[in-house]
Amino acid sequence: MKFVLLGDETPDGMDLSVRNALTALGHDVNVFWPGFRPRETHAAWKAWYYAERIRQQWNLVSDGHPFAHLQRAVIDAVKRKQPDAFIVFTLPLLKQETVRCIKEEVGCAIIGWYPDAIVNLGRGDFFSVDYDLIYLKDPYLVEKFGTVFADPRIRFLPEAFDDSAEIPVVTENDREKYACDVMSYGTLYPYRARWMQELSGYDIALYGNIPRWMRGHPVVQFHKQRQLRGREKIIASLSANICLNTAHYSEIRGVNARLWELTGVGAFQLTNLAQAADYFRIGEEVAVFETVTELREAAEHYLHRPDERQVMAEKARQRTLQHHTWKDRAKVVLEDIRALGT
Repeated sequence: MKFVLLGDETPDGMDLSVRNALTALGHDVNVFWPGFRPRETHAAWKAWYYAERIRQQWNLVSDGHPFAHLQRAVIDAVKRKQPDAFIVFTLPLLKQETVRCIKEEVGCAIIGWYPDAIVNLGRGDFFSVDYDLIYLKDPYLVEKFGTVFADPRIRFLPEAFDDSAEIPVVTENDREKYACDVMSYGTLYPYRARWMQELSGYDIALYGNIPRWMRGHPVVQFHKQRQLRGREKIIASLSANICLNTAHYSEIRGVNARLWELTGVGAFQLTNLAQAADYFRIGEEVAVFETVTELREAAEHYLHRPDERQVMAEKARQRTLQHHTWKDRAKVVLEDIRALGT
């Protein structure tokens, strides 16, 4: 089967993971992004970001859709490649007219596969766009958009682990560089920072983006002033005693990508994701907390039990590799696409 994915193949991105999974399953996959995105320097990214924001605001005024300037490029690219299926990961990006045009001129299946939380769904325009299938990672969203309206297109499919990546051997030099009591990665925002404050007595390492308005927060003192991607992310996760996965409060009944990233590489994880219990044995494979008191108690407990951490991390890794890889998710999508033709 021939696929076109709308994405830009950023390291650790879902588009790259799905491409790897579909390719491993024997399919022809092409990933594209319809506009310019700089890849070299921070300054270039910053200029691009502000230019793109201005363009989106102008689109809203002139057209009513923030990504109006990309629609023609999307149509032309899909027409050139003539896929059997076109997968879109950013649901708010496409207009209904664009989807209609692709269906009329190409005739491929159009699938929306959304990897994010409810807060980034914008105005919910995707619900009025004629996707053939829509996959959402939060059962709450599936209920509100699918069950309530008896819409068979909308289905639950969580994120997963990309098992195509090689797990590096962590050297003594790596451990010396990245070792810490507790590490966490991702964009820093007040809710995440508040959790980290509760562990300020420990050796903490934070990685990821710091928005300008967060730079005066006390936990910034623990920040390593760098992003983690690819091999370095794996090494840093495996070098830490505890990997803290604090989920955004908009993860209502779903789980985030870090749940799979950490378990998949064999890192020990402490998380506030209540729904982790749907996938792992709590206390045997991953550790959870709900309150700041439970967070402090869990951190103190596991920091003094390295053997227990190692056993739990390995059990979680085996479960992830057996049941929760992107190939497992891709097989579900492939079956559903084939059923569209019956």
